[in-house]
Amino acid sequence: MPAYTVGRLINLIGNLDGLRVVILGASYRGDVKELAFSGVFPLAEELGKKGAEVVVNDPLYTDEEIRDLGFAPYRIGEECEAAILQADHKTYTRLNPTMLPGIKAIVDGRGALNPEDWLGSNVAFAALGRGDLA
Repeated sequence: MPAYTVGRLINLIGNLDGLRVVILGASYRGDVKELAFSGVFPLAEELGKKGAEVVVNDPLYTDEEIRDLGFAPYRIGEECEAAILQADHKTYTRLNPTMLPGIKAIVDGRGALNPEDWLGSNVAFAALGRGDLA
């Protein structure tokens, strides 16, 4: 699934080489601080293979904990070119393009985002199982 998800992102934005891509959610599932079976590790590996600068955000983990996992932390409001929603934390359901400055594409891997929030934003949007908006 990580390779498929990264492939969807590439279909939306093109080459990831040198782009800052944020993985939203280190946790395995929403609102539970649990890493067992988390997709963050293989997803970061796939993004790295494509040359992306990978950063991770998770509201349940401190920046230090994210660094201890081997990732650079990302704070909502910082610049990024692309994002993949990996955990369906409730706080992420309110995300919109203005909260991710510079974003050009997002893949919602959990179907947690409201597509209406992304329409007309010039951000390419894909939700796994739901299709794409450009």
